[in-house]
Amino acid sequence: MESAVILANPRSVGYMVGGAENQLIQLGVELCDRGKRVTLMGTVDHDASEEPFAYIQIKGSWARPKGWLKLFQALREIKPDIFVTRVLDPLLPIYGILCKLLGIKLIYFCAHDWEIESRPDKRIQGWRWRLFWIGIHFTNKLFVQNNYQLEGFKRLLLWGNQKVLVNRNLPLMEPVKEVEPNEDYFTWIGSYRPHKRPEWVIELAEKLPHLKFEVVLDVKKKKDVEALFQTAQEQLPNFNFIPGVDRKGLSDVYKRAKVILITSEGEGFPNVAIEAWSQAKPVVSTMNNALVDLEDNAAVHIANSIDEMVELLSKVDPQKWNDHGQTGLKLTQDEFSRSGIINRFLANCD
Repeated sequence: MESAVILANPRSVGYMVGGAENQLIQLGVELCDRGKRVTLMGTVDHDASEEPFAYIQIKGSWARPKGWLKLFQALREIKPDIFVTRVLDPLLPIYGILCKLLGIKLIYFCAHDWEIESRPDKRIQGWRWRLFWIGIHFTNKLFVQNNYQLEGFKRLLLWGNQKVLVNRNLPLMEPVKEVEPNEDYFTWIGSYRPHKRPEWVIELAEKLPHLKFEVVLDVKKKKDVEALFQTAQEQLPNFNFIPGVDRKGLSDVYKRAKVILITSEGEGFPNVAIEAWSQAKPVVSTMNNALVDLEDNAAVHIANSIDEMVELLSKVDPQKWNDHGQTGLKLTQDEFSRSGIINRFLANCD
């Protein structure tokens, strides 16, 4: 494989808005480092002058035939070996047909456990999910993040289930070289989605007044959500709220943290967990089909409810969190090597 087109989520309101999209950026960077020719495509205006790959904006609605024609023309001019997309998309059959016509391999990355079934509560239902289901049959390789997704997609496919493979998410931060003592905060980091339940951290702060909590949350212009956390900061002396940071500021956030909290109803393989381990911070998470596979490792602790999380945070010896963080750093080195992940990806794309 010498060249690739990577598809940014065509319905994103910005350039790269979340963990799944950041994974695409990191994939592009890593492929460029291997000497591959990479082009990122999206619908929004973006200046890629500081990035190692080209960016092409395809204006208009990708859900209409005119948009498909523009995409076809762009792919025909670039002539990539592979076309990479991520996140459930009802247009996947269109991408598949275009790739078949042009002799391009279609590579799909699963981003979430919820992609395996129609989910009315997540607006993944009816014809949208059915079109996605048709689309996965056009893929040449389908990469998933955990065993739950592996078995789920194998069941979904009418043929070719051998093309479903587990590959780790890429680490988005450089691992720390020296482990520093953990600071005081039990920290939540992310952008706002209702299923991520950052409100749990307010309740944790109320129930555990002897511990310090911090929420770093991109509220996505939701004034009511921002007001909720601002009020909690004013009323709870052990609670701190930061309305989002850029990626350059994340390292300082992790330095302040003793433990990283994940409170979601479900994830694929949360990037924040990989980031935490790379910074020698342990993770306390709600049940997650990716993290539960690692539960025997001291780097991650699973709590099935907020009461279990309260109990867990109360009973662990504070001095032990630093040891668990060092276990997380070793886990990063063993399981989340960028070179190993990219080697596996390339070996399965040739």
